[in-house]
Amino acid sequence: MIKVGPVPLDRFCARRSELQRLDKIKNDFLNGYRRNLAILGPLNIGKTSLVLKYIHHVMGRDIFPIYINLEDGFFTDNFLGSIFFFLHKFTNGEITDLSSVSETLKERFSYLKKFVDDLEEYYKRGDYTRLFHHILKLDKIIYRYLKLRCVYIIDEFFNLEKLRIGSWIKLLRENIMLNSSSLFILISSEVERAKSILHSEFSLLFGNFEILELKKLSYTEAIEFIAHRKITADRKILDNLIFLTAGYPLYLDILTDWIQDNLKTLDREGLLVTIRENVLDNKGFLYRYFQEKLKYSLPYKENREYLWFLLEVAKGNIRRRELEEKLKPGLLNCSLNGHLEKSGSFYRLKDPLFRMWLLYAYQPDVMGLRFSHKEELNIFAPGIEGMIPEIYNWDDNSHRTQIVKLLKNLLLAFNNEYVMVNDNRKIFPKFSKIIEENIFGDVLCLKCEKKKGRPWA
Repeated sequence: MIKVGPVPLDRFCARRSELQRLDKIKNDFLNGYRRNLAILGPLNIGKTSLVLKYIHHVMGRDIFPIYINLEDGFFTDNFLGSIFFFLHKFTNGEITDLSSVSETLKERFSYLKKFVDDLEEYYKRGDYTRLFHHILKLDKIIYRYLKLRCVYIIDEFFNLEKLRIGSWIKLLRENIMLNSSSLFILISSEVERAKSILHSEFSLLFGNFEILELKKLSYTEAIEFIAHRKITADRKILDNLIFLTAGYPLYLDILTDWIQDNLKTLDREGLLVTIRENVLDNKGFLYRYFQEKLKYSLPYKENREYLWFLLEVAKGNIRRRELEEKLKPGLLNCSLNGHLEKSGSFYRLKDPLFRMWLLYAYQPDVMGLRFSHKEELNIFAPGIEGMIPEIYNWDDNSHRTQIVKLLKNLLLAFNNEYVMVNDNRKIFPKFSKIIEENIFGDVLCLKCEKKKGRPWA
């Protein structure tokens, strides 16, 4: 599975409320009220970027961050380098020689020599249980010599399991519960599993453990993101870009980067070219990203059947009843990392770019054929534009007619099926016809008639 690194800090934008919440939790902690935090969200939603932005640009110097990245590089590439950087920052030192972080760390901060020597010894022996237990004592050293309290940030904390740390949940729970002099922030992409662990294994702490669930960017945040990249265009083009990316920071980051590097202006054709180069071209990053995402979702032997299901949903065949009768029981328990969702009697792919990629990458009529750029635009422009919803204005008479037509078609499509409306199950019967009636002057009422029973209004 492709894991994208955090965005460069100078390119980070939006997430203001989340940064403010982190700062409030820190300030409350320093004022005597400790609330530990779990930052959850799907892969590549920007959890690490948010935390790094906070500790580097917002946090200040009244608390010392101990950042433990368990994704890769864990010890030599991440942990000691992070400690070295922040020690220099907090002591106003100058960073020069980085050829050997551990040796330089021991030389410049002699009070850490034994700590680093022991850490290296545990690492060489592969004793990650003692190594992690040792790291959880670092805050005592920092407080003794710098008189600063610490915040432990453990990125992708379920990877403690992969390091074969004995009773890692118990070790983490006891340290969080007993070490009230430090703050803890846990980060995970396994949202449901993390919530379950917090409710069960960390139940004694849960009243004092907040969850910050990072989601897609809102429309306002997406506009701010695009403006931060200094991309200007007609509002309709920007709306189209935001709709296609669905507010995913990764997609906005990749596409706006490409636009900055390759386009002078962003217009309709420029947007189509951007999608083609990044999503539809097999050398494009998002093409490979979706390919890996699909491969990662299920064991190989089940991929073909699940792929059929996804393609049917992508094509618009969304009725649960018709789809599930053709699939093995239990196959749909996988959510494909949040791209697939079930609402009542229907399924949908909530990621427009992923849907577009599915329709293109597995279209037998075009696979393996070579097209010029102009031919590709002619072939795929209608499909791309067909996925972008029109924005209607009720005050415009021509728009009003279209809105009523769309609504009538939607209601007539139901056949004793249900959807979830404000967390309530709403069943829609099979309507035989729909009549338009004006009531109270200009208020339009749609009277939906059934073969039996009273009509709906």
